[in-house]
Amino acid sequence: MPSPFDPAQKKLGAVSYVIMAVLAVVVLGGVYAMMSRSHAQELARWTSSGPPCPEGASPYADGARPKMMTFDYGGAQISRRIGHADCAELKDGVLPGGGLFHACHFTGPDVLHVVNAGGEKTYRVGVGKPVTLTLRDGGVGCAIDPPGSHRADF
Repeated sequence: MPSPFDPAQKKLGAVSYVIMAVLAVVVLGGVYAMMSRSHAQELARWTSSGPPCPEGASPYADGARPKMMTFDYGGAQISRRIGHADCAELKDGVLPGGGLFHACHFTGPDVLHVVNAGGEKTYRVGVGKPVTLTLRDGGVGCAIDPPGSHRADF
């Protein structure tokens, strides 16, 4: 039986530790790459590259229109005239500890009215124009989704 103090045995032990360390780095790198790809796909799904939504006057000025549909999400009160809404909470980065922000897709809201800690904003986008609304760090952003970017999961 070889002695644990034999130099050949010590060398074999050191090599096995190096092999285990390399395997751990490869596995963790693969997991990180997979998470990064998934995160990038999710962000692309919730980001619009279209022009900013036109801002307008208060949505309550024209009484002939239907009543606004209102819901609370991401620290804001969001109202829309018509259409469907789909919202998600998203991470700013892949690793834990990154910030969160919120995004909502609307199928064609005509008017969006947002009230949050940063104030009040009204967007008059028109009927049938899908938009993406983002709520990040107390700010509100709105962009009209470009043609051909229709989301099939509404």
